[in-house]
Amino acid sequence: MNNSIMRFSFGKIWAAAVCLLVFASCAKDTSESYAGIEQRSLDAWMKLHRPELLGNRQEARGFSYYVDVLDAGSTDKADTLIAETDCWVQYEFTARDLNGNVCMTRNAVQAKQQGTFTRYTYYSPYFRYSGSDYTTLLEGSYYALREPLTLSEEYIAEHPDRGLKNGMQARRGTELMLYLPSSLAYSSSGASSDAGYGGQYELDANRPAILHIKVTGRVSNPLAYEGETVDAFVEDNGTVCPVEEEEDKDDPKLASVRRSLRDAETDEPELPDTSVDPYKYTWYQAVDTVPQLYISHVFSPGREPATTYNWKNTYSVPYFPYNESMAALDKKINDVLVERFGAGTYKGDSIKSGETASIWYIGRFLDGFIFDTNIDEVKRLIYGEVQSEGSAYQYEVPEEGDTSTLETIYAWYYSIPQLRYGQWATIVTTSSFGYGASGKSGGSSTSGGSSSSSYLDYYNYYNYYNYYNNYYGGLYGNSYYDSYYNNYYGGLYNSYYYNNYYYDDYSSSGSTTTTYTTEIPAYSPLLFEIYIEPKE
Repeated sequence: MNNSIMRFSFGKIWAAAVCLLVFASCAKDTSESYAGIEQRSLDAWMKLHRPELLGNRQEARGFSYYVDVLDAGSTDKADTLIAETDCWVQYEFTARDLNGNVCMTRNAVQAKQQGTFTRYTYYSPYFRYSGSDYTTLLEGSYYALREPLTLSEEYIAEHPDRGLKNGMQARRGTELMLYLPSSLAYSSSGASSDAGYGGQYELDANRPAILHIKVTGRVSNPLAYEGETVDAFVEDNGTVCPVEEEEDKDDPKLASVRRSLRDAETDEPELPDTSVDPYKYTWYQAVDTVPQLYISHVFSPGREPATTYNWKNTYSVPYFPYNESMAALDKKINDVLVERFGAGTYKGDSIKSGETASIWYIGRFLDGFIFDTNIDEVKRLIYGEVQSEGSAYQYEVPEEGDTSTLETIYAWYYSIPQLRYGQWATIVTTSSFGYGASGKSGGSSTSGGSSSSSYLDYYNYYNYYNYYNNYYGGLYGNSYYDSYYNNYYGGLYNSYYYNNYYYDDYSSSGSTTTTYTTEIPAYSPLLFEIYIEPKE
């Protein structure tokens, strides 16, 4: 039986079941809500299809759901319970309807099987906030990850290899299958995705859902966590110039490369040398007072040996181009960059305020995944196509301290003025100078009348924000973000990432070209390989 027939049949069966319950409820109580009828329908479905889980019934906010614990999780005492403190949770995720049809997934293999896999999509675990009073988790998964789980003695005895006990709570490694009524899942919105995370079908509104969740990490302080990640990355990829000590501020050998380059002679300085200052180190802070924003002037695809990175936790899926070693991919990228732009030079003039620099770039996560580039040769290599012809980004360098007209992330604002025309460089930054706690929405848009999913993501995010802001009495929107994050970095963090954050508008035309944008998750450190065209 094909999937469409199965889904149609299930839809009719579910509708019939609900109708029968409606008629029965009318005979008893004409005031019963649809949510109550749906709950009884889910209970009946579980009794028919998963009777072994009836003893694993959980109660949350007046609704009931069922849990199948596939793995209790880590036994390491260092792995704190999700519920012990407010934290951010990393977890793998797939959502299905009760017929087993996938409607959303973060798994590349699942997406490939569904025919929705794209090379533009970053298949990574969700990263969501789980607090005692508010959350960005889907409601049912929030309760399952934070509350003690009721498990029957018979169920525990049937699975002695899973490390189960009644009242257990989730931690790293915990793997769950949740059977949720729509009131604890997607409610009236249903669920679907066109950003490469979708399945063959959408989950219709007001339908139960099956969620497969595996916790892969727990982070108490994401700002500190990603800062440590960035520091570790640069230390694994060369040497880091120590921040200038106050008493040595007049010593030219300890000055930052920013000042060294600006004060350099007009003739070409030597390439960075590991034996003499000021080119002793691989990485320099872009600005001495700005933490975890680094520049490498030694990066050039034409150097021998070729520049490659020591990527940690390398992004890997069993499909091209990330099914080979990242070093091999880096070499291919370097080859096309040299052929297009050459090895670069340090002869160029410094980039000054008020000037416009033409920049070619590759944007990557610290596991090597490429989330954006304006270089066509790299697009062909990574995506197998060029959706639209790339052009150099025209970066207008603002006056120092003026961010009123800033159109890029702060990492570029601080870093580009430290560079020279005609050079290659690498920039590594935390999300504090990238896309912050909100990240950036991914999606696809098809010209010819279809709306951009980026706009729809914004609309859903807006509704989701309002829902939690109202449900938790304003704590989600006001207390957490307006207090904690607005105070971080003196208010710069919140004013940029929330007040100025925008989503692309959608457009209509007669063509049917589909354009993809890659999701940038919350708190994502970024790496940019950039080439600045020589000054005309």
